Amino acid sequence: MFHNFCDLNVLHVVESVSSNAGGLQSSVSCLVAATRRLGVNASVISVNDEGKLPSELVPTTYLNYNKFGKYKIVRDISQLIIRNKADIVLIHGVWAPICAQAMNACKINGIPYIVSPHGMLSPYILSRKSKLKAIALKIYLKKLLIGASAIRVLNKAEES
Repeated sequence: MFHNFCDLNVLHVVESVSSNAGGLQSSVSCLVAATRRLGVNASVISVNDEGKLPSELVPTTYLNYNKFGKYKIVRDISQLIIRNKADIVLIHGVWAPICAQAMNACKINGIPYIVSPHGMLSPYILSRKSKLKAIALKIYLKKLLIGASAIRVLNKAEES
């Protein structure tokens, strides 16, 4: 049990922090900066891309990610979870490989995680590339989502 927010180490995982990535980058950046102002030790893991967050407000670790490094990412995320002494991991998004890999790394390390799909589980998004998403849900994603301590949804449509 935490007696003080300052005792909490929160690690956020997001595919991209590029301003070209849309609202997700802005949402994560604002959330981390706000919680840090409250005294929470919050930081971000992202893939190495052209975007950068303001480091003084949002400490970010950039992973080198390519199509050949998928399994290395799980090991890297696991090491970062341990090194940062993460009490909880917030995973932003569901369809990017880094999101599933972070869920898996949390499971391996016994660290609770919260998934914020940011609209990615809404019926409209699920209907796009629906066969591929149905396969992903059946093979691995549903199990990882069930293992989450919480799923933070945007609206009632995404909740179901």
